[in-house]
Amino acid sequence: METNFPIAEVQKPTEKVLIKRTRKYNVQPVYAVLSKARAQFFRQIEQNTEVKRACIERHIYPLYDDRSRFWCDLMNEANDLLDSRKFNDYCNKNRLNPEAVAEHIIFEGKATKRAVQKNGPEVLGTISELFREKLIKKEDLFIPTASRTDQVTSDVSITLDETDVSSEVAE
Repeated sequence: METNFPIAEVQKPTEKVLIKRTRKYNVQPVYAVLSKARAQFFRQIEQNTEVKRACIERHIYPLYDDRSRFWCDLMNEANDLLDSRKFNDYCNKNRLNPEAVAEHIIFEGKATKRAVQKNGPEVLGTISELFREKLIKKEDLFIPTASRTDQVTSDVSITLDETDVSSEVAE
């Protein structure tokens, strides 16, 4: 006796498709360079300001075409700290160069910068004593002065037509 039962449809269990979402963080180029340089710097045996500068110099060009632009961006970030009266008072009290300390704090990262802005430079502890030399040298910043323009124009001759100047102003 054969009974014909209706064939039951086998349903496959619905699989949950996991979509991996990654957040894209918009990181300023100056901090991207500093992040790579910081990772390289912490692997060095000898850690001083010159080694720190060399690590930064190595990582500038993938993100910046002009190295002086990077140093200007770094200086702009350091100026945020220099605007604080509390920061300047702390540096003067401890006989530290405020510009040098601000540059090194920016090298340490955005989180360190925020902590110093929020809680003051005391959060650094004794590490601020190591920040005596400046990271940014005057040669790094392209600031035309009388002696600098003489050197530049003697090497390269640049002539501008009035049409070139007017088109730059129009843009």
